[in-house]
Amino acid sequence: MQHFLLPVYLGSAPESLQKELKSKALPKQSVSGCVRNFKMNGAPMSNPSANNGAGPCFEGQTQRGVYFAGNGAHVIINDSFIFGSDLELLFNIRPRSLTGLLLHVSDSTRTSYGNTMGHFLSIYMLRGEVVAQVNNGRGEYMTSVKPKTSLCDGMFHKIS
Repeated sequence: MQHFLLPVYLGSAPESLQKELKSKALPKQSVSGCVRNFKMNGAPMSNPSANNGAGPCFEGQTQRGVYFAGNGAHVIINDSFIFGSDLELLFNIRPRSLTGLLLHVSDSTRTSYGNTMGHFLSIYMLRGEVVAQVNNGRGEYMTSVKPKTSLCDGMFHKIS
């Protein structure tokens, strides 16, 4: 089990990580839509340490949650993140597009051979499918779920 103090990027990842996202074939575009009730291992999301273009959710009136308008909008949650342990994520999303990065956390350290050791976790939507892709130090694997109905129906959908 590896313990890292790593930022969790919710909604997208900063420009500095775009090469890493591309090398892992992850969507570079940020999610467009509202995310609310985000919990990691049962704990509600702490206040973000940084906000880059995210605002409150709205549908006529302001609602609870964070709205990502695309264009790289994201918040950074500085927290202790443990690769190799059990992790439970739970949140609701009302997306406006079928493809976009929802969450990314990584530790891209260089080995003595110049290779990148890529512990990472990414959750994203790809053409309406929700994908979780991870490398916890024992290899890369992924799983995905294709919802029976479109996620872009104006309703909130639970992802866990």
